[in-house]
Amino acid sequence: AGPLDLLVRGLVNFANEEDLENKIRGLFLRMDLDESGAVSLKEMNEGLKKIQSGNGSHMRLSAEDFELITERGKLLDADGEMGFEGFYNIVTSQLKQFTNRKIIDALNRSEEDGAS
Repeated sequence: AGPLDLLVRGLVNFANEEDLENKIRGLFLRMDLDESGAVSLKEMNEGLKKIQSGNGSHMRLSAEDFELITERGKLLDADGEMGFEGFYNIVTSQLKQFTNRKIIDALNRSEEDGAS
């Protein structure tokens, strides 16, 4: 599972690229708690707490996960925060990985069903 699976799961049903961008922008604005136009790891974790899954669990990014998804800090500014463009890149990358895992899982189940 990816570090943002609970977040990106809600983005799978987008109508088009503009709809996806609007949904991601809405998430970004919810995460940008100090309204600085950028999101830190602390803000992201505070924002993720607000986004609950159906079973009440919440997401939390470790410093290692944050470093990994920000490409070792390349998507961060000098203050260690990411703007919307970096956030968009992270979320779309995580969304692609999430959907790829779901497709592979479905294909594996299909093969198992066919073998029995």
